[in-house]
Amino acid sequence: MPLLPCAARCYIGSETSPTGPTDLRDCSHAGGHIKFPGGEPYPFGVDPAWRGSKTELPYLNSVKMKMSILLGVLHMNLGIIMSLFNNSYFRDYLSTWCEFVPQMIFLNGLFGYLCFLIVFKWVTPNCFADLYHVLIAMFLDPGTVDKTGFLFTGQAGLQVLLLLLCLVAVPWMLLLKPLILKSHADKAKKAGGE
Repeated sequence: MPLLPCAARCYIGSETSPTGPTDLRDCSHAGGHIKFPGGEPYPFGVDPAWRGSKTELPYLNSVKMKMSILLGVLHMNLGIIMSLFNNSYFRDYLSTWCEFVPQMIFLNGLFGYLCFLIVFKWVTPNCFADLYHVLIAMFLDPGTVDKTGFLFTGQAGLQVLLLLLCLVAVPWMLLLKPLILKSHADKAKKAGGE
């Protein structure tokens, strides 16, 4: 339910009371302008002026999906950090170096970067980059960023670095620990057989 005291109101000239239709975004009927209480829009939350607009549903779905991504990546990071506490408690340093570290690199190299892009786009005024396009182009054409995906200087180099780190993290995560354990088992078998 929108909080109408926080909504933008339509004012004509220097009037102090709002006038106009129930759609708080439309001031054109009176030749007025939109004023926010306190002079600026409030910094966090969904502007109640979206209520009832034609684009309310797509806008709110987009916000909900982005919030779900942020919370999901946060929870995955917390799960991986819990494995670090388990590894520390059981003094399993092999799992720390061969599972925890590459998992954190891979998760945050891809999805942490996506979370960074979401927040960066939210706090940057007039940013119209399509984040789907940015991530797809990161894989299909590494090292180049076109006009529709440009967000900040150095973006292309950062994306190549993250992609390389993720490519290194996958075999590190999947192969290194089993190979080390097999090596230890073979040494133990030889020592027991002699």
